[in-house]
Amino acid sequence: MRVVIDTNILLSGLMLPNSIPGRIVQAWRDNHFELVLSQFQLDEIGRVLAYPRIHKRLQWDFAQRL
Repeated sequence: MRVVIDTNILLSGLMLPNSIPGRIVQAWRDNHFELVLSQFQLDEIGRVLAYPRIHKRLQWDFAQRL
């Protein structure tokens, strides 16, 4: 199954692994579905990960797993 996830849900799931978005991200990591992202989303994720408050909250090596 291929799934498109909103950028906010994806990043929330990375920051809050015990939340509902976190469970969605974990399902993706467990190969329950294939994540589909557009170039726009990839660019948006790159911009958001550069925000100081987000960068501080996510450990960089964890964010690189995207």
